[in-house]
Amino acid sequence: MYKFLGLLFAIILILFFSPNSDFVSLTSCYQGTISFNTFQNISTPLCTTINNGKGYIVSTSTENAYYINSILNEDDIQGYALTTTQKIEINEFLDKLHAKILFSENLDSIQFYYAYTPLLPKFINADLGKVNIQIAVRGNTTTIGYPAILIGA
Repeated sequence: MYKFLGLLFAIILILFFSPNSDFVSLTSCYQGTISFNTFQNISTPLCTTINNGKGYIVSTSTENAYYINSILNEDDIQGYALTTTQKIEINEFLDKLHAKILFSENLDSIQFYYAYTPLLPKFINADLGKVNIQIAVRGNTTTIGYPAILIGA
């Protein structure tokens, strides 16, 4: 009986205290726009949907992102992007994700970071290894893409 209760307690701890592996949740503390690259066309006053030829870019405020994420089919979502003018400490953000920077570069006044975190399941195989977080900083605007920025920077 005690073993069963101990196992049940361990499962509850894991469910409530394990790191969240959802991009929308991981970026919910920032204000800006969340974009979903998806094959699914949705229409609601809470978002803007643009046909990009191979699918759709669905954009909404971070306040509405949970709802939009819940009505999209997860299998249809190719990637996510957060665009914000809120100051983001890149190293703190990556530490929160247990992410490691694999490469960074500066192109046309945009600072790019390519990183990998085990907390998010999708990734792109690149020459430098698995990449699933791409960050672009231009002036006071930061765009974070998972598994890459698929909306332009």
